[in-house]
Amino acid sequence: MADQEYADGDPLAPLRGADVLAIQREPIATHFKFDMNGLGIIRTITQASHPFAAGDAIGFNGTVWVKSSATVGQTPCHGICVEDIDANNFTVRFLGAEVLTGHGFTLGQNWLDTTAGGVTATEPGPGVVIQRVLIALDTNTVLLTIGEPIK
Repeated sequence: MADQEYADGDPLAPLRGADVLAIQREPIATHFKFDMNGLGIIRTITQASHPFAAGDAIGFNGTVWVKSSATVGQTPCHGICVEDIDANNFTVRFLGAEVLTGHGFTLGQNWLDTTAGGVTATEPGPGVVIQRVLIALDTNTVLLTIGEPIK
């Protein structure tokens, strides 16, 4: 099966259980690529002077993409930046496996950290948002398992 592109005004509609046929009928405002190699959803985004590097946990705050944080009141994680293309473009993976050579994550389950954009193997304690982000399968491969944030 070839890669397919879908469009919708909401950048996370496919992750919210939106009807795929409805997404196909919408004007093409936002593109998603369903990646059959990594079995997931990726998107290349243009945002002037973005601050992201590969491996950053990021989220959409309703206006722009920002680094996510487990600090209460901050933007939760919606995806992981998997490529910093240039100062104004980056690729985010919302779901699936990704090769991030030398990613530096601890093997096994990793959680959103209180450091903006950070991911940690230590499950957060009381007083912060608990959100599962990824499983580091080996030193070069991660599986995104982004869960609902729990306060």
